[in-house]
Amino acid sequence: WDGVGLGLGLWLATLDNIAGHADFTINNLLASCIAIDVLQLVGLQSFKAAAALSAGLLLYDVFWVFGSSSVFGDNVMMTVATSDSFTGPFRFIFPRWETLVLPFDSSAFPFSLLGLGDVAVPGLLLCLLLKLDTQKDSGLDARAAAAGEAFAAEFARASDEDYESGRVSIDAADAADIAYNISYDKETDPEEYLQYREYFINTLGAYIAGLSLAFGINYFTHAGQPALLYLVPCTLGMAFVVSFQRSEVIRLFTYVDRTKRDSYVSLK
Repeated sequence: WDGVGLGLGLWLATLDNIAGHADFTINNLLASCIAIDVLQLVGLQSFKAAAALSAGLLLYDVFWVFGSSSVFGDNVMMTVATSDSFTGPFRFIFPRWETLVLPFDSSAFPFSLLGLGDVAVPGLLLCLLLKLDTQKDSGLDARAAAAGEAFAAEFARASDEDYESGRVSIDAADAADIAYNISYDKETDPEEYLQYREYFINTLGAYIAGLSLAFGINYFTHAGQPALLYLVPCTLGMAFVVSFQRSEVIRLFTYVDRTKRDSYVSLK
């Protein structure tokens, strides 16, 4: 499958280059692949890290869109995003729908833009919240408790012969291991837990609302907008609303994903 993915990627990149990076369908396919790859390779380990990263990039986005003109004499973010010198799938581009019904100014940039970061940054938060949903009220403590109970139960039911042979220690260790794994499997059983994805589903809805708000303000003001200005408050705010409804504000704020991960970078 790696070979298939590599071949498909090279094919799309070649088509994008032939099209002069002006075909929005090919561009968005490549941009989607990059965003998905980022979410696979980079993970947030705690909600505090997610909140800090989101807030920091919100301030960064706002400065380069609204504040850079007072420092550099021009809107740096919009200049770079719409420049012919910077092309490629580092952004999502969409046809401006008003050009379908109104005369098009050939000197204007023909697309609406959405930066990769406006997808990847909220995506990292959503991935963390999905993990929180799957773990629900269980976690490492529950797994340890299940293993301890199984370990003690094995000693309680062992016979004198088991004690003399030392077999009880092996049986107790095996029972504890099985109980631990069963507890973990329950945490990640999609049929049992993912149907209650309150954090993920509600925050995803908030992301869509925030993105719609950003595009709406862009349409009415005819000025580029820092999408994270709307996405971060909507997504973080919704996560806190759900946690308040479930009486889990402290649990959300102190949440740390302790799942072992070897395949990607984890940001604490």
